[in-house]
Amino acid sequence: MKKSVFISGLGQFSAMGAGIAKLTEVLISGTSPAPTLLSIATVDGEKFVQTLTTPPVTLPATIPDGVARRMSRLSKMCFVAVAEALEDSFAGAHYNCERIGLVVGTAYGALDLANEFMERIRLEGLVGASPSLFASSVQNSIASHLSITFNLQGPASTVMTMEHTTTGSLLIAYDWLQQDIVDHVVVVIGDEISEYHRYFMANSKSDGSLNFNSDECTALVGEGAVSFIISNENSLKKYAKISKIESTASAGEKKSRTFIASMGQHEEFSRYKNFINSDMKIESHLKYYGSMLTGSAFELAIAALKTSEDKIDTTCLQLTTENLMQSIHLTSQSN
Repeated sequence: MKKSVFISGLGQFSAMGAGIAKLTEVLISGTSPAPTLLSIATVDGEKFVQTLTTPPVTLPATIPDGVARRMSRLSKMCFVAVAEALEDSFAGAHYNCERIGLVVGTAYGALDLANEFMERIRLEGLVGASPSLFASSVQNSIASHLSITFNLQGPASTVMTMEHTTTGSLLIAYDWLQQDIVDHVVVVIGDEISEYHRYFMANSKSDGSLNFNSDECTALVGEGAVSFIISNENSLKKYAKISKIESTASAGEKKSRTFIASMGQHEEFSRYKNFINSDMKIESHLKYYGSMLTGSAFELAIAALKTSEDKIDTTCLQLTTENLMQSIHLTSQSN
């Protein structure tokens, strides 16, 4: 018999700023974050591209300087999001550290640090191998920092499966709870803007409008991290029930409301139309967080908030390059 699984805590750090309160404020006002210009060297000279970047991350004084130096920007974003989600779910109450798992999901990880590490070796040989850069660029270093800092003693996993990252991370958490390995799973999903993203945008023909229902390229790259506490039915706080996580080649289960995470790529909306109907209530919030392969994590956080408020069941969709539709279905926990 399947057990009920709930979202019991939320945290986020993005171009909107830090915190679910900031996310709620932006959703109410409808005011998009202002783009930031970042430079990139190309064969045609230096170019500047618009991005939705996060503000500087402020870590608590309890994090030693030596540890903070070895944390990538993405790791710091994840730290802020996880700290908020844990407080949101448990409100400072005691929890059994041995029964809390951790899943970190990222499409690219700390890509710039990894490239810098390899570039130094290329230019300087083995003497250029920086221990700090190596430690920061290892893909599961984020999980290590979070496990140690927050004393999460359950199983830990790092998921890097490009646009499948959000559903892949949630499926691991879902399975751990179904198997009664843990009572809660901290899931944190995100990415940072890298040199790769800036180069891609400098050579794209995007208008940067982030218009999800257009077949023109409308991408504007963003960054950030979203954290969820995924819990069993004994959790005290419940935003929404995760009723199904699936990846299909057909339209799949239909809910009252649908949120779309779009990369804003050329002809992407035509591909979406193979899965959505004209009578479906469709929304997308990518103007607040930008084009990201892990954008469905932001849509899921918004869906959890809205489902908790208005009790309307919601589906979050994200298309894959294989023309599969990933769906995360939320049901009001009162149903």
